[in-house]
Amino acid sequence: MGLCKCPKKKVTTQFCFEHRVNVCEHCLVSNHPKCIVKSYLHWLQDSDYNPVCTLCNGSLAEGDVVRLICFDVFHWGCLNSYAASLPTNTAPAGYTCPNCKSPVFPPEKQVSPVADQLRQMLASAPWARVGLGLPVVPASSSSSSAVSESSVSRHEADVGTVSRKIFNTREAVDSIPYDHDENKYQRRGAIDWFTRWFWSRRPKKPGPEDPNASLKRTTVMLILLVLAFTTIVVLFTRVGRGMADKDPFLDPMANPNIRVRGGKMDNA
Repeated sequence: MGLCKCPKKKVTTQFCFEHRVNVCEHCLVSNHPKCIVKSYLHWLQDSDYNPVCTLCNGSLAEGDVVRLICFDVFHWGCLNSYAASLPTNTAPAGYTCPNCKSPVFPPEKQVSPVADQLRQMLASAPWARVGLGLPVVPASSSSSSAVSESSVSRHEADVGTVSRKIFNTREAVDSIPYDHDENKYQRRGAIDWFTRWFWSRRPKKPGPEDPNASLKRTTVMLILLVLAFTTIVVLFTRVGRGMADKDPFLDPMANPNIRVRGGKMDNA
């Protein structure tokens, strides 16, 4: 779970594998429409990814794409052709994601940027109108449906020959705040955390410094020095006592000039 860097500052569990930042659903629609997005825990387990459509193995950077509510992304033409190939009597629940088998149609009461965009794209497909609760358009009066089917067939035949809007990855990277700290999610030691905390206490912006800032830093350093000195003294004291107990020169019973008589020691 992390904080999205967009102006909305939403807490989210979704993580963009390409840009390595936490993203909310608003960013998914506006800034990451073609990125592979999964949970942050999934990224920790396996950060490898392949930005291709699993239905055609074509690059997601080419052609129009659609993101389902499970956050899996496909070419719109591939998903449309896949769903249209199912029997016409298929129930709305039978249309599922080809990867994770989650429902294609978002719940009626679900309100989110991803779900709203998905509904708009599904509304243009005849097979999806029943699942969205929309009236079915007759095939004879939908000339656009024939054009859509022909474009789908051309896309399946050769993706490279279809004239589509090309997604410029470089422009997307430049427009998205990229997290350059590659070691951000590695476990850090106590000294590293203390160093970051100590430098974070310094004023970040130029201006009048807090008059008590230097006093606070001095107090903290004195406390740390006292604790360190006390720890060293206690450590050396225990080590010294342990060594004294094992020193034969400090054992009175090993001194030949000392005699024990009746439980009392007398010097010879």
